[in-house]
Amino acid sequence: KNSEGLKLLKLEDNRRGMQMQLVQAKMRTDLLRVTKIVEHVIAAVDPGVEVPPAAYLFAVPDDEPRYHLQVKLQKAVGLPRMDILGKCDPYCILYVNGVHAFAQHSTTKMRTHNPEWHEEFKWLVCQSTTLLTVTLWDKDTITRDDMIGSALIDLEQCTLGQEL
Repeated sequence: KNSEGLKLLKLEDNRRGMQMQLVQAKMRTDLLRVTKIVEHVIAAVDPGVEVPPAAYLFAVPDDEPRYHLQVKLQKAVGLPRMDILGKCDPYCILYVNGVHAFAQHSTTKMRTHNPEWHEEFKWLVCQSTTLLTVTLWDKDTITRDDMIGSALIDLEQCTLGQEL
């Protein structure tokens, strides 16, 4: 019985690892695509300028208006069992335009399937900021953290002051 349980745990760990790798690969692909587009635009405007990726993805022209993006992370309901003991220790990572360098982390809520954060996150953004990504993770102490899920929010579909 124990060996079957261990095999099931290993299979589940492998499944979660593959799921996380797929999500990360898609994010890398999206970021590379955006990076290439920005490189072509910069090369067309000023071929002599070299700007590091994280800086130019958030470079805002002086004449472009800036906005405060404020996100209120409220709660999650009915999260799955993520550990052997059936617990879930959720936390969120939020970032804009696929750039992890500007990621913000919520606190970890221990041993709950219905976490409530009531936390606020803010970024100074411009009109070209089009995507908010929220990833939900389970904190693990021995193994790597497991991704529970993610949400992509198209900011172009939002209006100023809108609550989602």
